[in-house]
Amino acid sequence: MKFQLLTIAAVASTAMGWNLRLYRLPGYIGLIESASGLTGRSCVNLGLIADNEASSLHWDGLNYQVVLYENKDCKNKVATYSGVMNQAALPAGVNNVVSSYAVLPL
Repeated sequence: MKFQLLTIAAVASTAMGWNLRLYRLPGYIGLIESASGLTGRSCVNLGLIADNEASSLHWDGLNYQVVLYENKDCKNKVATYSGVMNQAALPAGVNNVVSSYAVLPL
């Protein structure tokens, strides 16, 4: 019984939260950013190894959207994803230009 309650709690928190993974190469190769949470994040600047390097992403955030920006401090929006989104290759204009992101409630 205790295991079932823990499993239900884990599934519920995942459904209400979000997960973001950015990769250096198309096809989800070379993880450069991994973040998750149960609340939004107003702005996250990517670190030196991830800045302008993202070529693919996994996003899972049923109650959230992730907004990708070309510049630090969340300036110059280039893409918005919501729900469950797997991009094996980011499109032109987004590929290798992301410097920051924000996670916002829908």
